[in-house]
Amino acid sequence: DQLLGHSSSGNQADVVASSDGTVYFMSHSATSDDGVLMLAEAQLGAFGTDSPHRRKFLYESRLELTAASASSLSVAVSPDLGLTFPTETRLAISAASQTTMAKVNLPLTGNTLTLRVRDDSGGNWQLASVAMTARIDGEAL
Repeated sequence: DQLLGHSSSGNQADVVASSDGTVYFMSHSATSDDGVLMLAEAQLGAFGTDSPHRRKFLYESRLELTAASASSLSVAVSPDLGLTFPTETRLAISAASQTTMAKVNLPLTGNTLTLRVRDDSGGNWQLASVAMTARIDGEAL
């Protein structure tokens, strides 16, 4: 930081150099990359791994989110562990409330369900917890 003329403010930062000698300063608290909003994404692991060969019918997801600034999030569900995301909805998260509880109804059937939360608004948010409710649908394949 001192070599680049930056003061240490407690935030972690990384500095890298490209092969042409350009130095890039990356701050973990940044919300843009040279003025372009950064895409932030969280994708969960497989849901219902105790019975991977059985189909599950997902009918409800509940998310607990906190945000330091207003954020517009996209929540999507995949039936095939993230290969495709056929269902998606948008959520607006307010920075005024300490915690936002969101109930998302994205009905979907699959063996290896997963949930993705994506932000393309440059907001500053945190996913605290997720609960997905599904039922076993049919016999083992």
